[in-house]
Amino acid sequence: MWRSYSHQPFGLLQCFSTEAQSESWRGLEDGDYPQDLPIQNLNNGRSPGMILLSDWSDYYDLLCLPRSSLVYDILCYPLTLYHILTSVSNHPKNLLLKGKEVTVHYLGPERELDWIKAFAEINHLLNGLGTVQIIMIGPEVPSDLSGTIATTSTTNSRVKVSFV
Repeated sequence: MWRSYSHQPFGLLQCFSTEAQSESWRGLEDGDYPQDLPIQNLNNGRSPGMILLSDWSDYYDLLCLPRSSLVYDILCYPLTLYHILTSVSNHPKNLLLKGKEVTVHYLGPERELDWIKAFAEINHLLNGLGTVQIIMIGPEVPSDLSGTIATTSTTNSRVKVSFV
């Protein structure tokens, strides 16, 4: 929905400009998208530790987002990955709880290449525990991104994205 209808390859949109954050969320109103801040600052001093979510309602409630927000269209990729890391298997969850690094090989990224900064939500939900290294591999990764590493957040990012 927010992707431009030009025929550019994925990963070339300038969606996260250095200007106002609302511009980076492509027209969503203030309060309809998550801030790039640690969760405890948003949620009145929430206790430290990994934040576990069971569904979109938990996420919207945690960040006090209105149910009308369309942010799920962008965050479905990072929050699905977060769910896999924290709920599907105990091994990555235990590594993260011990402050260790978990490496994820993310095969076939397309649309999510335009929203790399959205993966900052994983950083905020980890709440200072562990590190996630995401390696995005696939034919849609533009050659000029290949071999680069992106940080996802402006605030102490523990999530790094590499492109192959």
